[in-house]
Amino acid sequence: MSKTGGGPGTNQYGVRGVGKTAASNSEPEVSLEFETPSAVEAGELDWGSESSYDLSGFEPASSSRAIDRLQHRRVNLIFNDAKLEGNNYTEPQVQTLLTGPGFDDADDFDAKQILALSEGTDLVIQRVLDGTFTLTRETSNDVHRAVAVEEALEVGHFRGEGSGHGGGTVDAMGLEFHGPATGEKGENLRRIYDQGLERIVRIEHPALRAVTYAAFAAYNQFYFDGNKRTSRLMMNGELMAHGFDAIVTPATKQLEYNRSLRHMFEFGDARPYIEFTLSCFDPE
Repeated sequence: MSKTGGGPGTNQYGVRGVGKTAASNSEPEVSLEFETPSAVEAGELDWGSESSYDLSGFEPASSSRAIDRLQHRRVNLIFNDAKLEGNNYTEPQVQTLLTGPGFDDADDFDAKQILALSEGTDLVIQRVLDGTFTLTRETSNDVHRAVAVEEALEVGHFRGEGSGHGGGTVDAMGLEFHGPATGEKGENLRRIYDQGLERIVRIEHPALRAVTYAAFAAYNQFYFDGNKRTSRLMMNGELMAHGFDAIVTPATKQLEYNRSLRHMFEFGDARPYIEFTLSCFDPE
C-alpha cells in the first residue's frame, strides 16, 4: 500500500508542505480502533497548514531561560523519552544513574540507553548555548550518534550511506510500517530530507516548525534506529534556540502518543501527532 506513485518505499514526493489542501481543511481524527493492514509503505506526509494549529500559548522568552528550565527537569525529560521506548527504569532510578557513582554494568541495556539520551540532551543544550544549533542533517547526525550508539546498526548517518542496507521498518501498534527506500548510498533519503527541510524552514512559527520537523523525521525513518528520540531532541533544540521551553512528551500519555504515531504511519497524516505534541508544551 503506497501513498504515492513512486513505488514501494520510494516516497516520490516526500512531503506536501504547509498549505491548504482538501485533507488539511478537515479536522484530524485518530481512530480508537484500527484494522491492521499487513504492511504500509511511506508516501506523502500531510502536516496541514500553519493556520490549522492553536499556537497562542507559545510565548518566547530567551534561550538561556529555556535551557535553565530544561536543566531543572532534565531527568524528567530523559526518563519520559526512555519510557516511551519501553525502558524499565523508574524516574528515581534515572536520577540515581545520572547523578550517582559511575556506571559499570556493561550488560544493562536500559541504563546505557538512558546515558546515551543524557549525552544527546547535553549535546543539544551545548549547541543552543554556544549558538551553533541548526536544523540540519549534520546536526541530526551528531545527535543520532549520541543517542543511538548502543542500538542502531550504524550511527551518525542515514540508512544506506554506510555498509548496512535496508532498515526503516517499524511496528506501530501492530502496523508494519516501511520507511522510504534508501536509494544508492542513501541518495533517496538525502533527497527526501533536503526537500522536506526546505519546506519546513519556511514555516513561520518556530514552535510549529520544530514539531513539524519531529513528525517529518520520525515518519521517514532516516536512521536504522533511534529516529523518534533523535527527532524529539532536534525539535527541542529548535524550540530552545528560539526562546521556547523544551517539550517533554509524558510517558503517562503513551497510548495517545502511540495512536498519533500509528495514524501518521498508516495514513501519511502528521496532524494528530503534531497536535498531540503541541499539547504537551508546558511553559509553567
